[in-house]
Amino acid sequence: MKFSPTKIRSCKEWKDVLIKLGDNDLYFRRDYIRATGFPLLPKEVLKTLAVNLKGKNVIDAGCGTGFLSWLLQKQGINVIPVDNNETDHWFKAEAYTDIVKKDAVSCISREHDVVILSWPYYKGSFSLDVCEAMHPGQTMIYQGEAKGNCTGTYEFFDCLAAKFTLNLPFTQELNHNHVQFRGFHDYWEVYEKN
Repeated sequence: MKFSPTKIRSCKEWKDVLIKLGDNDLYFRRDYIRATGFPLLPKEVLKTLAVNLKGKNVIDAGCGTGFLSWLLQKQGINVIPVDNNETDHWFKAEAYTDIVKKDAVSCISREHDVVILSWPYYKGSFSLDVCEAMHPGQTMIYQGEAKGNCTGTYEFFDCLAAKFTLNLPFTQELNHNHVQFRGFHDYWEVYEKN
């Protein structure tokens, strides 16, 4: 199968691609992650994000290649992609958009309505630092796996439980059309800081 990371597919199209790949999805997954980042981004999920982020100031903290930010920018969302790129990324692709090359935690301010945190590394304090840097009333859109898996630290998830409230309708809307690679257990959650 010819790989085109920038081809935006529907939820059904992604599921069909993964079925056709079968056991070969490991190579496709590796190439996709290196080119774009970890989450598959069906059209329906992007539309849900765009509708809910319209008119908001958004920061994509630890954005990697900036693929998600780029897709949202194409839909008119005011999103600032930030990544210090000082760690060894899985990513091998060039950035999709202009990325602010700074520590994302230091860039979070009261002017941001929403912080996107997608697949934060499970070692180190980055995910917890993002939680702590956020201000009451700000929204976090988290994309990754659950506590004890391959994203975020235990302390990060404890912070979410103690200092944030889950926005269940928005979370359910995102997950309704979410598609996972085989062996991944990622999902979307949307929180508001108390």
